[in-house]
Parts: sequence; C-alpha cells; structure tokens
Amino acid sequence: MLLGRPTRFAGRPSPGAPARPLTRLAAGPLAAPLATGPLPAWLLARRSRRAPLVTSAHYDRTVPDCLFCGIAAGQIPATIVVDGKRTVAFRDLNPQAPTHVLVMPREHYANVAELAAAGDGRLDDLVTVAREVAEAEGIEATGYRIVFNTGQDAGQSVEHVHAHLLGGRPMNWPPG
Repeated sequence: MLLGRPTRFAGRPSPGAPARPLTRLAAGPLAAPLATGPLPAWLLARRSRRAPLVTSAHYDRTVPDCLFCGIAAGQIPATIVVDGKRTVAFRDLNPQAPTHVLVMPREHYANVAELAAAGDGRLDDLVTVAREVAEAEGIEATGYRIVFNTGQDAGQSVEHVHAHLLGGRPMNWPPG
C-alpha cells in the first residue's frame, strides 16, 4: 500500500492456478484492501517466488548508467515483488536470507541521506513498502531486518538508494 496510491503485488499462486497481480489502494498503513478482499493465501505463504513483472515509464530523476534506474524503467529485467508509483521492490540476485528483497524509489537518489533530505514522504514510502513486503512474504510475525548501506565502507555497491529487506531466518547481532 502506498499512501493513497495503487500498488501491484506480483507472485505465483498455487500450482495449476494462473499468476495474477493483486491491486490494493490505501489511505494509510492500516487501510483495508479494495473489494477484491484480503491478500490471497498463496501470496502470503508462497515460497515459489519467481514471477517477473517489468514496467516502463519516464521519471524526472534518472541516471542513464544506473542499474537500478534501468530496473525501475523496465529496461533491465528483475523479479519484481511490488510495482508502485514511487517505489519498486525486487528480489536480490545474491540473496543473503530466505527472503531478500531490495526496495527502492523509482527516482534516483544516491543514498538514504539524500533521499531523506528530499522529503515529500519518499523515505516513509520506502519503509512502508518494506513492511508490506515483509507481511506478504510471511515474515512480519517472526521478524525481519531493513538495512540501508550508505557509502563504500558500509558496502553500498549501487549508488541508487535501496533498502535490503531480510528475513526468514534468525539474524545475528552485531551484523557485518
């Protein structure tokens, strides 16, 4: 649920059923789903999660050679989990946990500090979508971690802000 904006959750239903997106509209984090009802059980409990969904659009803040800008624009394929107006979530190619999803804004911001400085609820949207993905992946009740790497020493490998949503196994502390 993006605040007042439609969000598509993409996934693969139980074997034999066709894949279908579910659209929800929200007025806030606790908003109820549209008349289509709550998220289907296959989406909440699924573990077979390879349902590519690619979109294309033009955004004001894009960087031509940015890998994540290309994913957001639909020019580079990815396994999309959430396709929102301002936010995209997709599966990490090198997962570090059973659930490892990257959540990023469509527009280009180099790191989380730059995103926070931009204001307009962009950072809130990112964290809200991460929580929604955790719920849809069935890891909200057991716990999950949201990580932002900022800068080379922190391990940021792509200079387009993104949150790592990690869960599905016990996490150690301290990290790294």
